Amino acid sequence: MDRKKDMEQYIEEYRAERIRLKKTELERIRAELQPLFKEKLKQLAADQLRKRRGSPEKAEVLYLCRLLSSGYTESYESVLGLGGSLLFLDKRRSETYWCPEYLYKGLESDMEEVKKRLKKKFIRIEEYELLYLKQRLLEDDWEILEACFLELVSSAAPVLRESGLKTGSELKVMSGSYMEQLKLQGSLAVWPSGDKESVGGTEKAEVTKG
Repeated sequence: MDRKKDMEQYIEEYRAERIRLKKTELERIRAELQPLFKEKLKQLAADQLRKRRGSPEKAEVLYLCRLLSSGYTESYESVLGLGGSLLFLDKRRSETYWCPEYLYKGLESDMEEVKKRLKKKFIRIEEYELLYLKQRLLEDDWEILEACFLELVSSAAPVLRESGLKTGSELKVMSGSYMEQLKLQGSLAVWPSGDKESVGGTEKAEVTKG
């Protein structure tokens, strides 16, 4: 077996426990990510309103994309986008980089734990091997971010309503790797700004899981 794969298998239990703990803290993670997420969504809505002014086209898809390169550059950025049904081929789409810093703040200490465990079995651990394992932890963190995404969108829906941006009756919420086929996470009912039915005494909007 390739030694990297052997190492990956060796820390499998640690990865499972790490992601289990993060899933028990989804509510806290969402709360920490929410303020900057709302600001990013506000930027996207304003840009979309400008790009689609005078056009009958409506924004139909809100998407979150993982940048595989961000793990190597250690920027840990994702792309948040808003556009029409053509997605990446939509010339009027709006995109912004978003780093959910709170999610990654413990990554380096987690890697120290990985190294500590590896030293019990492996000698002369190479940097490229550690980088490979770091990518596996980042894959786990992406799974957590996807699990938060639909709820983040629901809580930030007033930003879209108040922007005046025209959308379809439902906004598709999607995620995946950038420039690849995206997975439908669900849909968000977005009502026109000022519609009493859209507020309902809560900050959240109705979402349907995909």
